[in-house]
Amino acid sequence: MIGTPLNSLRGFVCWGLILATVAIYGGAVFGFDDSVGAAERIVTVKREIYVANTVPKKAPWVYVFPGKGGYREEIHTTWSHEDQVRGYGDSPQNPHQRISLDNGKTWSPLKAQPSWMTYKEKVTILDWKFCGMYDPASDRLVSLSIHHVRDMRQGPPRMIYNHALVRTSTDGGQTFGNTQTLKYESGADLDLKNELNPKFLENNTGYPGQSILRLSSGSLLIPVINAKIPADIPDEVSPRARWPSKGTIGSLCYSGSWDKAREQYIWKAGKPVWLPRSIAFNGLLEPDVAELSDGRILIVWRITKTRDGVAHKWFSVSDDGGMTFAEPQIFGYSDGTKFFSTSTFHRLFRSQKTGRLYWIGNIAAEAPTNAGHPRYPAHHR
Repeated sequence: MIGTPLNSLRGFVCWGLILATVAIYGGAVFGFDDSVGAAERIVTVKREIYVANTVPKKAPWVYVFPGKGGYREEIHTTWSHEDQVRGYGDSPQNPHQRISLDNGKTWSPLKAQPSWMTYKEKVTILDWKFCGMYDPASDRLVSLSIHHVRDMRQGPPRMIYNHALVRTSTDGGQTFGNTQTLKYESGADLDLKNELNPKFLENNTGYPGQSILRLSSGSLLIPVINAKIPADIPDEVSPRARWPSKGTIGSLCYSGSWDKAREQYIWKAGKPVWLPRSIAFNGLLEPDVAELSDGRILIVWRITKTRDGVAHKWFSVSDDGGMTFAEPQIFGYSDGTKFFSTSTFHRLFRSQKTGRLYWIGNIAAEAPTNAGHPRYPAHHR
């Protein structure tokens, strides 16, 4: 959450490659280097609130989209959990946009945007930009969105359908071209005139992760969750809700390459990986990916609602560009020690100055009694 400082996070290394959390002690950031076996000061930081939380129980949330030549876009929203049935809860509301042309040094005034939420009879539809990036291969801004449908026509409880969408812009984000529905099976594309088409809703479900990764090969990689696992794999129905529905607890990645002749990205879906509901009621959640120095792909997920109450992040590694992943394991330190982490957002970040790969996330000193909470502050002493 923007404006929440990260403190007292320990660093770690993995597989002999630098992989560290950001650690802040007395205003300095440290990275953990396996070659020296100790924390090393890498930068001095100043704590400040970026966006203040001014309304109780409504969190400020800022989406950031970098572009070409110093272009940056931010969309400021407010989140709350006041009305889950109609769809206000757990949703971005009141979006306002601002733009910088000098990499964030100066900004345009915040400008109100159309609502990302559409209300129909017993159905709420959300279509919002999750993240974006500039890709030199296409000379376009690439936008990753989620199309999120909350369906009460057969409820309560509500049914939830998620789909990952890609759009591109040739004019710096002012306008976007045709929408591509990311697919791993047959099914209909998104049709704004028929958004409740079962052939669209029930196929190619996928909730996108926090970022689009551009690999050293030039291809793009997008992780999703809420994907279907093979039909012959047993999966129990979630005891708490109708989401994720039976069989949609998997996670996979899409690999995209720019086709200059067709002027569009060609997307290939990888194979799903998953955890049983006996470990995670809702499956693998909110993935982020990074390319390791040897070309392998690291993916890290959060999970929630574990039956044993133990809160961890989980990870896996791919040897084939993200198309297949090894069985997920608990994320931990290089000495085998596991750390506790509540079901909270996290990010993988490689510094252009140090070349190190950092995991930025929440580490709890003790096992939380509820694996999904608390989600704040960003650390536990």
